[in-house]
This record gives sequence, C-alpha cells and structure tokens, in this order.
Amino acid sequence: MAGVRTLPSQRGAVLMRDGQVVVRPDGAGRAAQRMPFFALIVFVALLIPAFFNIGTLLMTPSRLLFLLMIPLLLLKLLGRNYGRITYVDWLILFHMSWFTLSVFVNASASTAITYTGVNTVILLGGYLAGRAAIRDLDQFLGFVRFFALVLTLSLPFIVYETLTGHLTIPKIVEMIPGFTSNRDVQYPRRMGLDRVQFVFVHPIHYGFFCSLSVALFFLAMKNQMGNFRLWAQTAVLALTTFFSLSSGPFLSMIIQFLLIMWLYVMRKNERPWMTLVWLSLGLYVVLEIASNGPALYYIITKLAFNPGTANARRILLDYGIDQVMVTPVFGIFKRPWNLPPWMTGSLDNYWLGLAVAFGFPTFFSQFLAFILAIVAVAKRDFPKGSTLDRVRTAWVISMISATLTLGTVFVWSEIASFMFFFFGAGLWMLDTEVETGEEPPESESEAEPRRGPQYSRFGPSRQRPVAPGLVPRAAGRRA
Repeated sequence: MAGVRTLPSQRGAVLMRDGQVVVRPDGAGRAAQRMPFFALIVFVALLIPAFFNIGTLLMTPSRLLFLLMIPLLLLKLLGRNYGRITYVDWLILFHMSWFTLSVFVNASASTAITYTGVNTVILLGGYLAGRAAIRDLDQFLGFVRFFALVLTLSLPFIVYETLTGHLTIPKIVEMIPGFTSNRDVQYPRRMGLDRVQFVFVHPIHYGFFCSLSVALFFLAMKNQMGNFRLWAQTAVLALTTFFSLSSGPFLSMIIQFLLIMWLYVMRKNERPWMTLVWLSLGLYVVLEIASNGPALYYIITKLAFNPGTANARRILLDYGIDQVMVTPVFGIFKRPWNLPPWMTGSLDNYWLGLAVAFGFPTFFSQFLAFILAIVAVAKRDFPKGSTLDRVRTAWVISMISATLTLGTVFVWSEIASFMFFFFGAGLWMLDTEVETGEEPPESESEAEPRRGPQYSRFGPSRQRPVAPGLVPRAAGRRA
C-alpha cells in the first residue's frame, strides 16, 4: 500500500498513512489506554515541588528533564516524526523567538540569557513533550485516566491542607538536603477554609491545574466506565477545583459545564459552536448597552469571589492596555510602568502580561495558536458519538475554558509547563485519520502486473467496489 506502514504499539499496531496516524474511532479497548512512559515521566516531574541549583540556574525535576530533551524533541518535530509540522507549531516557535528577542532588547545580555533560557525550557519543553508523548486516541485516554487518578489520590492531602493551612508534600521535600520547595503564600482564608496549593507555588495554579481535568474526564470517559463511577469521579475533580477557592479556576469549571449542557441541548444542530459564537456576541452587545461602562468589567465584577479583586483587575486592564499602546513591539520586560502608587504591579491576566512585558507579537502569536488549534480540531470530521468525537469535544472545551481563564490569572513555572504540555497533547487530532476498515487505493507502481493488452472494447479496466476490510485485487484483463 502506498505511503502506509505499521508501527509496533501496546495494542498490536498503529497504522501510519503518509505520516498520519490512523486510529479506530472508539479506540482499541481499555487495555490499550496506557499513558506512554515518557508522558508519565513528564507528568510526575511536573508534580515534584523540588528546587535545586546547577551553577547559577535554579532547576526543578521537570526543567532538568526538558533541558536534556528539547534538542532531540525539536529535531524530531522538524523531522516530522510527530506528524506534519503545522501552523500551530510555527506560531509557538515564533512566540518563543519573539519572546527571546524582546527580553534581549529590554535587559542586559547576562540577564536575558538566564531568563530566556529558563523560560524556553519551561514553555517550549512542555509543548514539545506534549507533541511527542501523546500521539493517538488510546494514549490520550491513558493520559486522562492518569490525570484523574492523580487528583483523586491527592484528595486527602488537599482536605488536610484546607482545614489546617499546612502544606504536606513541600515540607517533606524540604527535609531532603540540598533541596528547597514551595512556601505557603499565606493568603487570608475564604469561607473559613485555607486556599490549597498542594505542590504548586500558588493556589490559583493548583485550581487551574484541577480545572483542566473536569470536562476532559467527564466527556472522554463516557462509555469507558459505569455512570455512577463517572459522575462520582467527576464530582471529586470538581471538588478539588473548588478547594483552590479562586474565582478564575472556579469560573473555568462553570464554563465547562455550561458548554457541555449547550452541546447536549443543541445535539441536533449541525453547527452548535457557530450558533454559540453568534449568541455570545449578541449577549455581549446587550450587556454593553445595558451596563454602565464596558460589559467586560461588568462580567468580571459579577463572577469574582472578591469584588475588590475584580476592581483591581479592571484597573490593571485599563493601565495595561495603555502601556501596550506605548510599547507595542517589545514591551517593557521588568521595567516599572505607570500604575497608581497603591498597586503592586502584579498582573492577574496572562494574556495582558505577555503583551505588557514582551510586546504584542509575543501575546498574539500564542493566543492565535490556541484559537486556531481549537477551531481546527473542532472542525475535524470525526464519527459523531464515537470516543474520538467525545475526546475531541473534551479537549476543545478544556482549551476554551483555559483560554478564558488565562484572562483572569497569571501562570509561570510548572503550571505553565503543564499548560503547554496539555495544549501539545491534543494536537495529534489535527492530522489523525479514522480507520474505516477500507484499504487505501494501490498506486500504479504497486499494483499487480497485468498480462496481455491493457485495453478492452469497453474502455479502461475498472475495479468493482469492495466491502470494507477486504483488500482489492488488481483487475485482470477482460475476456
């Protein structure tokens, strides 16, 4: 068969056709749903809250892993070992390049080398690991299962921390000579509970991490387990998200449930996503007319846990946009900028932070990569109701909620790596094909040689259609 080869895998073989993975729309069964070893190593490394120094560089297990693997992963990506190179790949590479250039423009060479080096490892390392580690449906389902398992097993640590205010795993790490770990940020309690960090540097990071799992698990695992277990484990994932006591992750979870409800209500609509886009735009226009001031400010105020926090974000958005208009190309990096004297300058908005610190091209390239990937995966023509279709919908909903949530939180360190890993882990759906049981047509060079004259009084010889799963034989000469 032209352009077709099989590769060994856990389930027997993965069919590769012209560099594209061909998968069964419902996977190969639970036994094949195993997260690849490399993905497992990356995931576990991101959850180890240990810091150590290599020379002047502050390292973590995941940073060290990415530092060693980036050259190989990048060469394999450019060599099309992970499928075709997509426009999303080029946008991410441009994002990292412009980010590096902006830092060198705004800082000394020594500072720029250290800062861009560490952040390239954090961001590009996470993205390449996701692209490399998760390459088909069963591997992705294995990733979803492991993600949910980690959060379920973390529940006792989380309950202890929210009730007592004491970290557990970071304290254990700090007992090891040569290592330091995350410190408790000591935020005021909310609703009588302490905000959980678990193994992350900030409660918002923990909440963001948990929020990515909710719709992902609920949709991807449908028909993979009993309904009671599905709903019970989804409830556990929702509970872990709640314990961050942060409005951004909580809003992300609510958005996911609303999108799931929308797709259920509109299940007979041929274009539910486009209908939602137009309805959202119409609702925003109504709010813009009815509210005193921009509708975005009204929405932020109503959805925040703390109205004071919402007001601060509104002021930061105003001043941040003004600053981007002044320094649109390369941003300001860490230089001071015009803010009210009572504000610290902390930006609780990832997208705005990219634009202010590193310039509009840095923000736009990553934002565009997210949007284009979401739209392209959502438009793939997968068999409706299949596991592949549900996984696609789960990843799209998670990415939509993550993109919106990043407008209310700022991420760095391990959670930034995980965000890029999660993004890259879904991009196999851009060019995967569905196994239908039919073999691709043979090329002229591989067709069985025909004997006798290659003509007939009825015109060129034609093959009759064959049933799915049967290999068509070369048509013999007509009598």
